[in-house]
Amino acid sequence: MKKHIRLIMPLLAGISLFLYSCMHDETTAESEASYQTKEYTSKSLWKEDEKYIKNVKKVFDANADPVYFKNKHGEVAWNYALTTGEESFLEVPVIKNGKVNFTLVVKRERDRVYFKTDRNEKSKKFFEILMFKDRNELSGTLKENSGDSQSRSACITITKTVTWTDTITGEVLQIDHFTETRCTPVGPYLDCTDLSLNSSCGSGSGGDSAGGGGGGNGGYPYTPEEQTLADYCKLLREQGQNASFQSNISTLKNNTGLKKETGYIQRTNGSYTYQDAATQADNKNSLSLPNAALQANKDIMGYLHTHINDNISTNADGDEIIRKGIKMFSPADVAYLMDMLKNAQNAGRPLSEVYAVMVTSTGNYQIRFTGNQYQIKTFTDAQVENLRDQFLKDMADSSDLELSFLKFIYDKMNVRAVNLYKMDDSTTTNYEIRLTPENNKMSTGCAGL
Repeated sequence: MKKHIRLIMPLLAGISLFLYSCMHDETTAESEASYQTKEYTSKSLWKEDEKYIKNVKKVFDANADPVYFKNKHGEVAWNYALTTGEESFLEVPVIKNGKVNFTLVVKRERDRVYFKTDRNEKSKKFFEILMFKDRNELSGTLKENSGDSQSRSACITITKTVTWTDTITGEVLQIDHFTETRCTPVGPYLDCTDLSLNSSCGSGSGGDSAGGGGGGNGGYPYTPEEQTLADYCKLLREQGQNASFQSNISTLKNNTGLKKETGYIQRTNGSYTYQDAATQADNKNSLSLPNAALQANKDIMGYLHTHINDNISTNADGDEIIRKGIKMFSPADVAYLMDMLKNAQNAGRPLSEVYAVMVTSTGNYQIRFTGNQYQIKTFTDAQVENLRDQFLKDMADSSDLELSFLKFIYDKMNVRAVNLYKMDDSTTTNYEIRLTPENNKMSTGCAGL
């Protein structure tokens, strides 16, 4: 079985699901007890996102009044749940009196999931075929066409095609087509179904919700690590959508071919100041950032800077000097991050707002602190200088700068809870890179979070 997904922008997301099953002797009609089971077991004809289904089921089970929901609506057949997109959309049949009463549609928006009822006959017919059709008695072909999408909303068109074939001859016996367009109302809330008698969702009536939101107070059941990832992915996504931030990234990208580092500092009022005072003595080309210990600089919450390409220059004596542009954060970069964190802590500002960005010709990175006040460690200038030679050696010998950097700050600097984030050129697609307890590198994308 195969499922193909295609995304069409800007107003209409077209998602096509092509489902292929084989005709067999047993019927797909299941006893009522099979969809009443508390344990999720996929009975789909193709591979679904079982993690997402299980997480949504956790939200439902934690917030629903099971007796009330069963008596009013029926049983949710989680075993037949379908997913589309990247952990964002799900639909599952609700069965009452041996028939599909309606489809429960679930939409995820970041760390919340919202429920709504869909009594569309096409959805009901599809799940009735999937669950109850006797595959030994196939007849007819069902083809449906979706209506026009609504331009005022973000819409998803779902096309389901079920092809029945003979397992021996391969002959196509029947093809069933289902096409539906569903539009998400503008704003953060969706229509949703009542989960309990006292639900604030739709005033407990199963109707439209003006401001409630499905899932009650449970939210999406992230683990603590997943919640931290979602929170920081949100911060990076919002940062990347800032016009000034994007413009500064573009400027620095054009500066990576210079023979010195350049950058910006950002203060808590949101303003950026360009920095162009880099030292070029010996084998150094580093950017001199404002002294974070001075009172006037304690409101610096972040900085962006370049790490340049390798270049050769000549000193006053006519000697060639090779300056290496290591495309990874240095001990001095991490130390400045720690200084900004200390200032934020003393001022009572959120530690999560502090950041450092490195722009290079081969990719852009960001470091953020995901720990607590007890894990903030500051460094003297002498300590940073003593770390420099070992850092240069480790990076020169490294085949994986990301992993080497994380290991260096953990082992040599005793810095914990600093994660690395890789950003693409649009500054909107991000990946968190961190060390596992086994000291291996783990990379997780922010898509869908």
